[in-house]
Formats: sequence, C-alpha cells, structure tokens
Amino acid sequence: MWALHYRGCNRSPLFEVGGNEVNIVTVFSPDWLKYVQIEMFALLSNNKVDKVYLLSDGEQDLSEIDKIFKHFKTKYVYVDMTEFAKSLTGIDAKNTFARYTLYRLFIPYIVQESKVLYLDADTVVVGKIDDFYNTEVETMAGCIDAGILPGHKQQIGLPEDKPYLNAGVILLNLDNVRGMVDKWVEMANTTSYPLYDQDIWNITMCESSKIVPCKYNSSLSTGFDEDVRICHFTGFKPWYDTRVPNYSVWRKWERLYKETFGETKILIGAPVRQSEGVFKEYIKSLDNLEKPDNVTVDRFFYLHNSPDLAKHLKPNEYLNATTEEEYKKDENTHYWKSVNLQVVTCLKNELIKRTLEGGYDYFMLVDSDLMLHPKTLITLLEANKPITAEVFWTRWQADEEPTPNAWDLDHFTFYENSIDKWKNPGLYKVGGTGACILIHRSVFEAGVNYSPLYNVSFWGEDRSFSIRATAHNYELWLDTHYPAVHLYRESEYQKYVENGGYEAAFS
Repeated sequence: MWALHYRGCNRSPLFEVGGNEVNIVTVFSPDWLKYVQIEMFALLSNNKVDKVYLLSDGEQDLSEIDKIFKHFKTKYVYVDMTEFAKSLTGIDAKNTFARYTLYRLFIPYIVQESKVLYLDADTVVVGKIDDFYNTEVETMAGCIDAGILPGHKQQIGLPEDKPYLNAGVILLNLDNVRGMVDKWVEMANTTSYPLYDQDIWNITMCESSKIVPCKYNSSLSTGFDEDVRICHFTGFKPWYDTRVPNYSVWRKWERLYKETFGETKILIGAPVRQSEGVFKEYIKSLDNLEKPDNVTVDRFFYLHNSPDLAKHLKPNEYLNATTEEEYKKDENTHYWKSVNLQVVTCLKNELIKRTLEGGYDYFMLVDSDLMLHPKTLITLLEANKPITAEVFWTRWQADEEPTPNAWDLDHFTFYENSIDKWKNPGLYKVGGTGACILIHRSVFEAGVNYSPLYNVSFWGEDRSFSIRATAHNYELWLDTHYPAVHLYRESEYQKYVENGGYEAAFS
C-alpha cells in the first residue's frame, strides 16, 4: 500500500470521510505552485468549498497558498506523491508531464470522500459550480474533449460512439470508482496511452460517464461559453503568452490576487522637456494619483535638456539627457523635427528597458504636460487590458477643433462616429494611441517598442508603438472616464493656474 505524506490539516485524508461537502482536488508540478495560488483564489472567491486536496511531490513552500486558505477559512491538504510515483513503472522517469498527470489515478485512494471535483492547475473558476458538483454521477462527469485528434478513439480501442471526456475538469463518484485504482495503475504501466490517465479513465468509465455543458470546461477546443463557469487554458498558457483566448480572465484574477495578497509594481515616467511651471503642476497631479493598497508606484524621468527641473524630483527619479538639437513651440503649435522624434523615441525605449530590468509589472507613460485625474491609475488598472490609454483632447493648431490622443486608422483618421462616441465615458477599442498610457510588461517582453518601422512612414513614435502592438496581436484600448487636461500652450497653462489649477480642473 502506498504511503501518504500530507500537510495542511490536522487529520489524514485517508481516514476522513465526508458527507455532502464540496471537495476539490488539484495536481500540479512544483514550478506551477504560483499559478495554483491564482486558481485557488478564483475558486474560493466564487464558491464555498469545504476542503481542497493539493497533490504534488517533494517539500514545497506553502506559505503563500496558506494565506489564501486562511483568508477564505477553507481547509486544505497537501499530499506528497513521491511514494505514489514509484508505482508508475511504465513511464520514462524523465517524462515529468506523464508523472504528474498520472497522479490523478490515485485520487480515489487518497480522498476518502464520496465525491470530488478534480480541476487542472491551468483552470480558473469564474462562477458558481455547485450545480455541477451536485450532478448525479455514476462514475465520472465532464465535458466532451473536442480537441482530440481524428482517429484517437480508434487508437486506444474506444468505440467511436462512446463519449470521450476531457480529464482536466472531472467530477468523480469516489465510492463507485475506488476499486478501479489498481486496474488503472496496471493499465498505465503496461500500455502506452497517448493521453495517459485521460485515456485510461475514458476506456474504463465510458459506459457510465455523464456529459455536462462545456461552460464547466470552456477551452480553446470547445469554444468559450457565454455562461462560462470554468475557463481551462489548454495548450498555450496565459502566464507565458498574453495572446491566448480569454487571457483577460487570467489577468483579472491575477490582478485581484496580487491586490489581495501580493504587490503590483508600476513605473510612471516620461522624457521631459518642459517649462518649470507646467512641470510642477504635472508632478502635483502624479502625487495625487490614487492607487490600490497593494500597488507600489515608482517614478523615473529623463530630463531632456531640462536640468533645472531636477530640484522637483528625488535623486533616484531622474537622469539628465543632453542633446544639441533645438525644439521650438509657440502659441500656434509645437514644431517637431525628425531629430526631436529620434531623441524621444530613444528615451521611451530606455524607459521600457528600465521597466523590464526593474521587475515592474506595468509602465505608465505620462507626457509631462498632462494633468491627471486622481482616479486615472485605478481606472486604467480596472480596465484589465495589456494596453490602455486615458483620453485627453488637444487643439494641435490654435484654430482647429480639439482631437483625442487616439485614432481608428493610420494616424488621426477616424470613423464617422468615433469623436462623438469618445466624448462619452467608456472603454473603447482603438487603432492607435499614446501619451497617457498604461502598458503591461508582457507587451515589451513580446518585442513591442517605440522604434520606427522601416517600411512605414514615420508619423511619430506612438504610431510605431501602436502598429507593433497590433502586429503582435495586442488590442489598444482608450478609457474616457477621467480625461486628462493637456497644457499644450503657455496660455493654457496660465488659464489653468488662474482658474484654480489642478483642484479646479477636476472639481
């Protein structure tokens, strides 16, 4: 008989028999523990669970996940599967994936409850699952696996007319399957099944299995049900690739978890070439930004030919950047030359580098003539998108109508109703944006930056960034709940101060 090594509860699961309690099991490799933390946080945020069984192997630091279970007042057990692994003689010792997935075969032995719901570590429970858990089931219940290759049933000897369920989300009647464990282990050791325990379960329980709606196991292969309760990230994982379907679901729960138990680091900064008066108001508006409790904000600026502004910053908040090129502006407009754009582009890319090397989760670019509403940062975080800008309106020429810092097509080309639409509070997908923008580090890790594209006319570094982002399958979003104030001209700054400054602008 296998030896149980457990942590978490004060009683061995082997001898604990429950009634109608909700019991969950998850199997994971040690390097996935950080993702299991988010899985558990989402599960317990949406459901009352009596006990969770965590199956892995070796000694693990459970201090962080312990916080989650204490927070939700939920019991859990960690079971060390090292001894069980010794029974799996039919797999290559180097095949760690096979080992961890085959640990599921031992669940009826480990968990002495009547019923249990197994959840893969790459699932996120986003709704109530009690109706699923209360399903009457003879052996197992789950969703059809629409992602298996043609001919797979034939390959494993399963008739085509029999259901084939995805084992990543499975409800088990343990009382009726407990006697199958030895047979399952024997099958695993004597036959090479392509999908390991999933094949074994379907072969041995297909006659008595029950199909449930795909909302309980929505994945890339099934499609994401409108009433999704459980998101299952089969294939590419959202913590490795931000472009996977339903990535926003993962990001939402990752963010909420960090806000509750962890820390989100944000770097706010910009290249700065500015008058002292405007810069002082700018810093004041950044000082007044509200943030969630578990968010830390650092600031960093490249003072471009503006060394006098350093007195308004801490020593670790800036570096001087000195160049010889001229930059001119007057009451009509700002006069940009290609050399000016080159410098700004270089400095913005340096800020990207600083974001990545500093371990920041986000970079928030805020041009130095923008005055922000206190709720700007919180609102951009709540949008839960990799790239979100806050709107502001500018008269680029003195005699023009104001336009937003976003566009639909090419550069400052708009659909017929966009301008009017963006005047209403909301969150809108756009073709390009910049200047006041919150960007998740994953965007930069994918290679997105502000450098010119050699085969695209250069109308500014924000255009290059936007094109690169969309080419990497990132969407650009514009929030319009709390428009920033753009002090583009000296006269606008003077009017701003005369009318009461920052406080008056947002009163």
